[in-house]
Amino acid sequence: MQQLSRDVWSGMHEAYGECARLCALRSLFAVFVLRAVVFGMITVWRGGHVHLGDVSLAPLGWFLKNVGRGKVTLTACGLDVIWSRWWYQWMLRRTLPFLDRVVCISRATAEEVRMRGVTEGKIVVISPGVWPGVCGTGLHSLARQIRTVSVGATCSPVPLLLTIGRLIPRKGVAWFVHDVVPLLLHNFPHLQYWIVGEGIEELLIKKFIQENGLEHCVHLLGELDDADLEECFAGADLFIMPNVAVIGDMEGFGIVCIEASACGVPVVAARLDGLPDAVIDGETGRLFEPGDPEDCVRVIREVIGRQWDRPKLVRATLEYYGWPSLFQRYRDEVFRF
Repeated sequence: MQQLSRDVWSGMHEAYGECARLCALRSLFAVFVLRAVVFGMITVWRGGHVHLGDVSLAPLGWFLKNVGRGKVTLTACGLDVIWSRWWYQWMLRRTLPFLDRVVCISRATAEEVRMRGVTEGKIVVISPGVWPGVCGTGLHSLARQIRTVSVGATCSPVPLLLTIGRLIPRKGVAWFVHDVVPLLLHNFPHLQYWIVGEGIEELLIKKFIQENGLEHCVHLLGELDDADLEECFAGADLFIMPNVAVIGDMEGFGIVCIEASACGVPVVAARLDGLPDAVIDGETGRLFEPGDPEDCVRVIREVIGRQWDRPKLVRATLEYYGWPSLFQRYRDEVFRF
């Protein structure tokens, strides 16, 4: 959500210059609220436009709509819509439908917004994006072929699979290690799986690695800086987003999927929540049925066996998810209507 807000602000500042003003949480929350209310009131009183970056700010948007003649729009990311506290949901149903536009980062998020009373004409689906050149020098590795090693008289593929994200239940990494990796090893005995990130399921994942004797192929790398992440993308053959369904939780979009494909790495992701909006099925990767190990293995085998045109994959990602084109949609559908 923070990255999306930064990207949208960058596009707004580039497009509108000094006409755009930013009010962000930089110190005390009370100071932020005071500045947001004051700046917002001045803007809508003058007939201007206020865009809010989080659904929790819907009450502020409702208030601004009632004190001025300007427009108020808002970005919805998913978790900020479904937070289950009764008073929060009561508040959303009484404020969110009154805003001029609600920008949803995926179709799954848009469905949650509809369920809270926002009419179809006020919903705009615009995904998060990536900036051209996101992977820098990593793009020089796009032409590499799948690595092979000699095993006796045969030659077996050595795919390197990569996952980046918080190690929490909905990300499905523990499920993937326990249920999918052992099946994959029957087809790819020298497979390597790198996991970047930390979280509450780290100990569980380590337990599954030990119980299944996967120390030789599954590696927990912890948190990495941007340079090391770039190296991971440059070396990976496949990016895995193995999310599972968790009640009361959702993946609003899955921006790391487009970061991977923008680096020329094909993506295999669960057909769940907002992830289908982060993969152009057949062009930047493939989707599998969530929680189905056999289908996941089938799709991974298909993707590994395909000769991907990596520069073409990068171009498709930037054409569909590049911020220059996405922000043009913001200008046409959100800031000018």
